This record gives sequence, structure tokens and C-alpha cells, in this order.
Amino acid sequence: AVQALAQAGEGRVVVLLRAESNEASRRATDAFASELQRQLPTLQIRHRVADEGAWLSAFLNQRGRLLSDAQRQQLQSASAEALAQGALAQLMQPMGLPRLGPWQDDPLATLPNWLAERAQASRVRTQDGRLMLPGDEQGDWALLMLQSSGSAFALAANEQLVAALTQAEAAARAQAPQLQLVK
Repeated sequence: AVQALAQAGEGRVVVLLRAESNEASRRATDAFASELQRQLPTLQIRHRVADEGAWLSAFLNQRGRLLSDAQRQQLQSASAEALAQGALAQLMQPMGLPRLGPWQDDPLATLPNWLAERAQASRVRTQDGRLMLPGDEQGDWALLMLQSSGSAFALAANEQLVAALTQAEAAARAQAPQLQLVK
């Protein structure tokens, strides 16, 4: 178990990029990711969110099992009549959390509520299909998460990663000279 925990963080690198505008940040992030992938083809880079439905589908199969503490408490303590009335009230509301699938599959909307609670626990958001971290008046940070398949203790692999990161930074700076980068 200790070895599995130690390996879980091995080879992970987080990169934050911010430029003078959102458009410049997008160009710089794309250039950074492209150059890094060219330098290290086996490196896994996550900085974009493809179709939101694709990642949501993983949760759809677990619908009914993913409950927050408050939801679990409500299901244990509320009467069937109160739960039914709450489900009907949610069904009739014109606004609210989006439905994920047919109403009859999740009449109590446990999955959207669970996902909303998880989203509040993280500051990471998506903008134009990209992972972003809200910043300050200077702008938001683009987030790139890198996962190397090599050991974090392999010096040769680390030297190769550092060289690739340097090249990727140069490619990003060519797109946005005022780039701020944290890695």
C-alpha cells in the first residue's frame, strides 16, 4: 500500500501558464503542449476537456451510489412521501441543475447534486474546453497536468523532461512574450 501511494505521485508535473489575454494564453498553452508532446511522445498531457458527455458517462453507471453526506442523511431520515414531493418539485422547476439522463433513472437528482458538490471543492474550471484556474486581475491560469511513465527517481528521464519543458516554454513564449509560467 505504501508503494502504491508513493507511485501514485511519481512522474506528475503541474504547469500553470498565464499571458496578457485569454487568447494569448490559449495560443501559448497549445504551443507548450504541442512542443512538449513532440519532445516526449510518451508523456501524457491533460489540458483540454473533450466532449463533456464522455467524462460524465463514467459517472452515469455509478448513479445512485455517489452520494454526499447530506444526501445520504436525507435518504435515511426523510419519509418516502417527502422524497417523492422533492423529486416532483425538482421536475417542475424551470431552472436548476441540469438533468443527466432520463428523469426516471435518477428522480432524486442525486448525481447532479453530487457532481455540483465535487465541483465546488475544486477551483479548476473549463473555459473553451480547456482546464483553467481562476487567477486575479491579471487573468486566469491555464492548467496542464503531465504524467510521465518513467520513475521520478530516474535522473536521465528527469533531465530529458527538464530539457523538453525548456523547449516547450520557448515555444509558448514565442506565442506570448509576456508569459508567466509556474512548473
